[in-house]
Amino acid sequence: TVAVLNNHFTLASMTPIILLVFAACEAALGLSLLVMVS
Repeated sequence: TVAVLNNHFTLASMTPIILLVFAACEAALGLSLLVMVS
Protein backbone atom coordinates (compact mmCIF):
# COMPACT_ATOMS: atom_id res chain seq x y z
CA THR A 1 0.00 0.00 0.00
CA VAL A 2 0.95 3.66 -0.30
CA ALA A 3 1.19 4.09 3.48
CA VAL A 4 3.66 1.23 3.85
CA LEU A 5 5.74 2.52 0.93
CA ASN A 6 5.80 6.02 2.42
CA ASN A 7 6.77 4.66 5.84
CA HIS A 8 9.59 2.62 4.31
CA PHE A 9 10.88 5.66 2.42
CA THR A 10 10.86 7.76 5.61
CA LEU A 11 12.75 5.03 7.45
CA ALA A 12 15.29 4.72 4.63
CA SER A 13 15.93 8.48 4.57
CA MET A 14 16.22 8.64 8.38
CA THR A 15 18.68 5.75 8.72
CA PRO A 16 21.83 7.66 7.58
CA ILE A 17 21.01 10.51 9.98
CA ILE A 18 20.62 8.09 12.90
CA LEU A 19 23.90 6.39 11.96
CA LEU A 20 25.63 9.77 11.80
CA VAL A 21 24.34 10.75 15.26
CA PHE A 22 25.37 7.35 16.65
CA ALA A 23 28.86 7.71 15.18
CA ALA A 24 29.22 11.23 16.60
CA CYS A 25 28.16 10.05 20.06
CA GLU A 26 30.59 7.14 19.91
CA ALA A 27 33.43 9.43 18.85
CA ALA A 28 32.68 11.87 21.68
CA LEU A 29 32.49 9.00 24.16
CA GLY A 30 35.81 7.58 22.98
CA LEU A 31 37.47 10.99 23.14
CA SER A 32 36.27 11.65 26.69
CA LEU A 33 37.42 8.18 27.72
CA LEU A 34 40.86 8.86 26.20
CA VAL A 35 41.11 12.16 28.11
CA MET A 36 40.10 10.47 31.37
CA VAL A 37 42.69 7.68 30.98
CA SER A 38 45.62 9.91 30.07
